[in-house]
Amino acid sequence: MVTKWKYLLWLHDWRFVTSTLDKLEPNEANKMLTGGYEPAGEVHFVPAYHEANIDGSLAHLKDMTLARTNEIACHEVAHIVIGKADVFVGQLISELPRSQARRALERNWDEIKEGTVSHLTRALVALEARPVRKRV
Repeated sequence: MVTKWKYLLWLHDWRFVTSTLDKLEPNEANKMLTGGYEPAGEVHFVPAYHEANIDGSLAHLKDMTLARTNEIACHEVAHIVIGKADVFVGQLISELPRSQARRALERNWDEIKEGTVSHLTRALVALEARPVRKRV
């Protein structure tokens, strides 16, 4: 399903490596967003080289419906679409001195990024599910 979203989201020139791991550990950045729960999917990417690694959690994926698996695949690929902005904002924040304000900015950016990707995912999955209409 990741490959389908790669092409639907116009990432033809990207190299994707996908893997299924027994378990994904939440990293520090997403522990706040997930409440410490294990994520179902995770993506690491390098926009300058158009390369991405997408991992899925077997613990989650084995019991999911096809529709939910499709949604997770779309969500992880959508992270790649906003990847350049994510890297840029992350670099800007990292230039700030370590402080409570910087940690607050990091948390806010993670919430904004995750909320945006989740919104895009819902819209894209809904659009994909619609029947194709004949153009006039």
